[in-house]
Amino acid sequence: MTLLLPAGIIPLIVFALFAFFYIQGNTQRYTINTLQASIEDVSARIEKHMSIANTSLELLANEQSLTSLLRDDPRPDNQQLSTIKRALDNFQRNNPAFISISLLSDNGIILQSTTTSVPPEMYLMNIDDRSFEDSLTLSDFQKQRQEGGLLYMQTRKLKHYPAGQPFDSSEGYLQLIYQINGEEILADAANTTDTGYLALTDSNGNVFFHTAPDGELASELATKAVQGRHRTIKTYQMNGQGYFAGFNRLHQGLYLIGFTSEAAASQQAQTLATYSFWLLLVIILISIGVVHFQSRMMFIDRIISLAELTRRIRDGKPIQDIDISGKDELSDLSKAFQEMAESLKKSQQEINKLAYYDHLTELPNKLTFDAALNKAIEYSERSGRALAILVVDLDNFKLANDVYGHSAGDDILRQVAHRLKTCLGHVNTSEVTRSSQGYYAEDMIIRNGGDEFSILLTDLFQAYQASLIAQRIIDELSLPFKAGDSNVKLGASIGISIYPVDGVSSEQLIKNADLAMFEAKKNGKNNFQFFTQALNSSAAKRLNTEEELNQAIELDEFVLHYQPIIYMPTGRIKVLEALLRWQHPVKGIQTPVQFMSVAEESGQIVPIGDLAIAKACEQLAIWHNAGFSEIVVSINLSPKQLLRGAPVETIKSMLEKYQIRANSLQIEVKENLLTQDQAASIEVLNSLKAIGVGIALDDFGSGFASLSFLKKFPIDTIKIDRSFIRDLEQDERNALILQATTRLARDISLSVVIEGIETDNHIQLIRTCECDYLQGYYFAKPKAAKDLNLNQRWSAQFNKAQQLQISSNS
Repeated sequence: MTLLLPAGIIPLIVFALFAFFYIQGNTQRYTINTLQASIEDVSARIEKHMSIANTSLELLANEQSLTSLLRDDPRPDNQQLSTIKRALDNFQRNNPAFISISLLSDNGIILQSTTTSVPPEMYLMNIDDRSFEDSLTLSDFQKQRQEGGLLYMQTRKLKHYPAGQPFDSSEGYLQLIYQINGEEILADAANTTDTGYLALTDSNGNVFFHTAPDGELASELATKAVQGRHRTIKTYQMNGQGYFAGFNRLHQGLYLIGFTSEAAASQQAQTLATYSFWLLLVIILISIGVVHFQSRMMFIDRIISLAELTRRIRDGKPIQDIDISGKDELSDLSKAFQEMAESLKKSQQEINKLAYYDHLTELPNKLTFDAALNKAIEYSERSGRALAILVVDLDNFKLANDVYGHSAGDDILRQVAHRLKTCLGHVNTSEVTRSSQGYYAEDMIIRNGGDEFSILLTDLFQAYQASLIAQRIIDELSLPFKAGDSNVKLGASIGISIYPVDGVSSEQLIKNADLAMFEAKKNGKNNFQFFTQALNSSAAKRLNTEEELNQAIELDEFVLHYQPIIYMPTGRIKVLEALLRWQHPVKGIQTPVQFMSVAEESGQIVPIGDLAIAKACEQLAIWHNAGFSEIVVSINLSPKQLLRGAPVETIKSMLEKYQIRANSLQIEVKENLLTQDQAASIEVLNSLKAIGVGIALDDFGSGFASLSFLKKFPIDTIKIDRSFIRDLEQDERNALILQATTRLARDISLSVVIEGIETDNHIQLIRTCECDYLQGYYFAKPKAAKDLNLNQRWSAQFNKAQQLQISSNS
């Protein structure tokens, strides 16, 4: 079979050589024909431009209105010249390629022209040459190079043909200067064909435009072609290299040259020869491979597969993809090897499980935990975030183990492991804000041995997040456990260490978490302790606030105070901002600064916000029923309430309950909402806007909101942050910013509220701003509804500020 290879390959080689020489000659003929076609095509395009210009000039020269003006008055007045100018301008507007259209008197004086950018001497080029006076048309062209094109000038006599006479004497001349974009035309031609180059030249070989990489070569070939008068494609020798070149005479002194090198014409044939060689080589190699494959003995493949299988078993690599099918002895041996490998793999997995996992709870063991902790520390160093170690020791487990037996004790430990997984796997995201992306280390729970567990928490933003999870664990492990048919009450003492506050190495963090756990045992068990005492105080205070907030929600301890927002044109209260207050049974009135952060982090802000909406709507109904039907109440909504609560449903329900109009309610949102989940925020705000509720952007200018947000979000009102007013007297730029912002808001139909008005001087300074509303302690501090006087007017204060301004200017 091997001897058949030469018999099949030699004819292929002979055929390839014959095809190469045939295609080489055919390629040269194709190149010459294509080059000739390009010359003809571009020539036709340029001659078309000339013909259009010639026809247009002829039509304009025969326009009787022009000749009659010159015949009646060889020196037309300004009005006639204006009429001529309009006619010429209108003609030029309809023909963008025309650079200039000029009317000249019989003695060559320029009477009117559409442009003055062309040198005056061009107008006189033909006028000085009187050779055309015996002809009705002029065929001489004057050309000039200008910015990518050739300027051509044509001249026509203006003739008047009275009835019954063949023609009249000349009344003057009409000259047209138009541009042929030779560079653009050649570039377009070059883009449509890859055969040869084109050039526009004169009879002396001066090149105007060309597509060749070498302008001198184009000039020399143009000179030879024009002098030789070979319009068809001929061969020329230049610098030891052959070229195909030909030309076409476009007009007097203007030639289009086309040329290409013989080497370029042969390039396609050479490329084809290269492809043919590689194709032939591939065919030969495939033929050899087929013969070799057919001549191989089948047992060689089996031996190779068996050797590969052995190597993979040695290296611990997958072996499923190795083909060991067959019915011979070697296939049986390969199958035995594969079964042995699968058995070894399962054994290795069991060994790994025993080495790295706790057999009782199936949690990772300390060996796995140490590796994960070191990895987490490296990640925290890079990310700048904290991590926490929690050591959890069960309270009263030894007693339960002794009373109910070791089997029940083991079952309790498995229940503890399950509950710990639940505490880590279902941490409420409204309570703990943690990164959901980019984890280089993962949270982990392990059993240290006995009744002690360790927990690794990674990617923490603040230490209190660890306390939330610790409290969740304590609450979960305080619930009864099943021990057979009995319920067993246990508890947990938890020690917490934080990286990098309590240590920067794994040994320090584990040791300090252990010490903190023993401290929790000393403090009565069933509690958690941080290694750093300051964190204990902070966590205890926060947990206490959270518990008191829960009680405040249940007992309805929240009230609303209202701050007037004054409508400047009338000086009356138009809007009241509802501000939340906590009527603490011991501490008295608490402002949002004292509890809002805990409410936000714990998720309690949602029910608190719902209470605020209900109370505001209830009070709004009271005011409307008392005759103050135009009063609007503005309520602040936090991002968490807006995105995770149900504000649209709550507001709809309250509007229906108290029978108040939706447009008498306004929602205020902070700038930081706009930088969070924009799609969800827009959806909620659009829903509120759809039912008629107003939307105000609070503290505008203090955060990261850009002007694009004003267009993207359905906002009705912007409330300019008080910081601009506070610094108004010290920095004049704030006044400029304030004026620009209010003007922009007015231009896009937004209402403007300026916050922080506290003095007469503030009133004076903002009088130049085009704002609608003012708010601040100057008018009133937040008060309970019963203490407000809704009939009060502040026109006197505005007048006083105006008088202060007048006196300061006088």
